[in-house]
Amino acid sequence: MSEDIPSGWERSTLGNVASLSNEKCEPSSTNVLRYIGLEHIESGSQRITGVGSSADVSSTKSKFRAGNVLYGKLRPYLKKVCRPTFDGICSTDILVFSESPSIDNGFLLYFLSRQETANFATQNANGINLPRINSTTLGELSIGIPPLAEQRRIVAKIEVSKERSRNAREALAEVGPLLEQFRQSLLAAAFRGDLTTDWRAANPNVEPASELLKRIRQERRQKWEQGELAKYEAKGKQPPTDWHTGYQEPEPIDGTALPGLPDSWCWTRAEEVCVYITKGTTPPRESMSQDSGEVRFLKVGNLTFSGALDFSKENAYIESRTHNSGVYARSRVYPGDVLMNLVGPPLGKVSLIPTDLEHSNVNQAIAIFRSLMGLSSSYLTMALTTPSILDRIISRAKQTSGQRNLTLDLARGLPLPLAPLAEQEELATRLKTSLSIIENLETELASSEGEMTQLDQSILAKAFRGELVPQDPNDEPASVLLERIRDARHIAASTKSPKRKDAANGRK
Repeated sequence: MSEDIPSGWERSTLGNVASLSNEKCEPSSTNVLRYIGLEHIESGSQRITGVGSSADVSSTKSKFRAGNVLYGKLRPYLKKVCRPTFDGICSTDILVFSESPSIDNGFLLYFLSRQETANFATQNANGINLPRINSTTLGELSIGIPPLAEQRRIVAKIEVSKERSRNAREALAEVGPLLEQFRQSLLAAAFRGDLTTDWRAANPNVEPASELLKRIRQERRQKWEQGELAKYEAKGKQPPTDWHTGYQEPEPIDGTALPGLPDSWCWTRAEEVCVYITKGTTPPRESMSQDSGEVRFLKVGNLTFSGALDFSKENAYIESRTHNSGVYARSRVYPGDVLMNLVGPPLGKVSLIPTDLEHSNVNQAIAIFRSLMGLSSSYLTMALTTPSILDRIISRAKQTSGQRNLTLDLARGLPLPLAPLAEQEELATRLKTSLSIIENLETELASSEGEMTQLDQSILAKAFRGELVPQDPNDEPASVLLERIRDARHIAASTKSPKRKDAANGRK
């Protein structure tokens, strides 16, 4: 290798300086020992998150001792490396490095945890679905070896940095739940009227929600009548004289058991303020595409808890002829429609169809709320995400085969606090502003967590370039250390050869 290394260091390969243990055992033939599988090693942190027992596993396993370094050779990009403080056995998908006279095992632990090591192992792994790096190939990885004393100083410095990083991560981990708690408190306050108290004081003469609800009910009936007449017209028939009697007025809600609201507000049911609440339909597989297409097909994975749609992980499309087919008419959604997942966990995902998504369809796991003119879509979206609504749907959802299912009847009967229309718009605007601040903080939090990972890797990179601690001219150079080890190996090999020859002669 032509890479520069500090004075006193020696360029070598991992296989030349590390001691790979091949000690195996049958779990059934040993005393009960702690067992480490890949699932017990946290990715990228060197942490052991749990242990199993040798009594619970079968087949040959590798044996390790306290202080050995364990390296996950399956999917090496996961950087599953650790150094247990106890003896035990581990999966054969884990390489075990025992103590070596030329490299400190703490130094080896962090060398194997580098992103550069993960890159090398990933590029040289065998297999596509289950890539593995074999020990021989990993042993070809170049490594700069400092004097042993410097290795230990580097390890000590990394440990100090890791402790600071750990403390910072723990502090960051507390921020996320606090932001979510603040979001829930904000939504709860908004829909009991606290967020717009000053607005009501400045606008005392607005039409109360009770009058608005009467007009919404009238509009709902008109929509139904228009739809019924359109059906008769499409069939070329005249409606019968009693066709009006088919309309079913939603049952008024009993608000006596519900929390109090401002005087100008009132409680209503979701179905009272929506044209309809229904669910989608999934078309045949052959009419769908996961890459591109003419019309978006929305699934639960596209819904979020923030009110927006997310296409970063879930993308599906259907053909225009499928979208326009009468069979799938009820699954069409348009700008202003509000979607809620009927299947979880988690339940409570609610998203608003934006104005730039003119045509799309949803599957049968999503409920569609199409609000009437007297109800702001933004207001409805936010109201459906309040803690009281979430608690209600979770407590009443049916549990089947590990899933929680929300029925349309439950969705239609959800109690909603209805504010005057002008106040709805004011409340939605204020909430959007406050929630956007929370979302920005969450974005910054995620960015900070990513930066912490980059910082950890940056520290490791500096360590293995010789930039983390100063060199000490009094340290024994690594070249002398390695030469002494080579001499010892040569002597050991030469003393073993005559014995093997004498043994062979004795068998003649």
